Amino acid sequence: MPSQGLFHWSKDFVEHLRAVHFALAVVSIILIISAMNGMDPRLSVALTQIQQIAKFEQQWPTVPQKIYDQALLDNKLPDSWSTPLALKIPAKYYVDGEIDTYTDVPKQTIIEPAEWKFNGFTFPDNLSTLSDFKEFWNQLNKGVVLVLPEEPSVSSICDERIQITEADGSVDVDQRRSGPSFAGGDLTCKYGVGLTNTLGGPRFKITSELNSHDDPKANLSAHLGFIVDLPLNKAQKQQFSSLESFSIIDVRLRRYQINEHYLARLFFSDWKPGNFDTAFPEVNTSVSGIGTLAITDAVRRIESAVATSQRDVSLLGFSVPISQLSKWGVLILFSVQLYFWLHLHELVTKIEPAAEGWDVAWIGLYAARASFVVAVISSCVLPVAATVTLAAKIFNLESYYRKTALAAATVMVIASVILSILTGRKALSIEAECQTRIGSRT
Repeated sequence: MPSQGLFHWSKDFVEHLRAVHFALAVVSIILIISAMNGMDPRLSVALTQIQQIAKFEQQWPTVPQKIYDQALLDNKLPDSWSTPLALKIPAKYYVDGEIDTYTDVPKQTIIEPAEWKFNGFTFPDNLSTLSDFKEFWNQLNKGVVLVLPEEPSVSSICDERIQITEADGSVDVDQRRSGPSFAGGDLTCKYGVGLTNTLGGPRFKITSELNSHDDPKANLSAHLGFIVDLPLNKAQKQQFSSLESFSIIDVRLRRYQINEHYLARLFFSDWKPGNFDTAFPEVNTSVSGIGTLAITDAVRRIESAVATSQRDVSLLGFSVPISQLSKWGVLILFSVQLYFWLHLHELVTKIEPAAEGWDVAWIGLYAARASFVVAVISSCVLPVAATVTLAAKIFNLESYYRKTALAAATVMVIASVILSILTGRKALSIEAECQTRIGSRT
């Protein structure tokens, strides 16, 4: 016959198991309620997005420049030019006939994000409201064609004008135009390698920055203007007050289309493509009436909504924020579920038919069918229901890593189902033993 100590052990063991069973049921119910009534996962994503938009607004003055710099980089175009250039000057104006120099174009001339370089797309002066950002995003989503200036080459067309201001103030102009070939020797501007700069100081300077044709879309070229002050000999100084060579070179423009993907590359890599409603659905739907608010006010509105939803829940003596239950609640639940199964397995293995533990007031040991059903629902069905609810919440929360979230949620649900099946089998064993004991008494 088993010792009295074994009888007493079974009673303490069953009482402990009863407490664990109660904790498992309570944790499952709390997690189901908190998951259904906690913070909308879209609200968390909306807060991140609106904070990113606010940071983007702070950088707004630099946005056109960053976009244009990146476009030049993507097309492997230089942001400064220093091209050898030979200017052919009629002998009647300049006895040496030709001036060798360089087109040292200032970097800012090339990279300046002038409006015509964006092919008619106009950047608003500022993004004062969320609606302004939405409109800007949607315009960019439709596609914007940039025109990028290429460095002058031997095929560039050149207009050159020799302007003479005579001593009496009258102006004489001799104007020529070159083609992209050297045929006939009529080229007045030509490019080459190894030319030496025979000019110095302020005699050579850019007088006009890149200016597009009236229709740069069609012409795909832009004007680059510069001026050379020609040195006057003694005889010319008596006749002229100035002698200038004013050249306009047509540089080729390259078309390059961009869209909202550029903003993700330059600012926030987790911004999704599509129009605003597709890229920022959480901001659109989580909090109503923020479209007309200033962006900073919209941030405060969503922060307030998040703070209101982040209440604490007391779980097994610990205070846990509701927002964290979706991430850590399932781990707590699985731990209690596993702990309960281990004890239940040990009980079925060790308890004797005549042990005192059978007389403990626990529904798992009651002979009534209703008690068995309640025990199975509370120890098997509720944990699975809670795990499925939390898994669905995690899947919705991890909006940018859906595949990983789906895999994690699937593993959690499968593990909970397996434990529930094992627990149910042990419960059936206990229920069968209870029926056997009742039969032996009768």
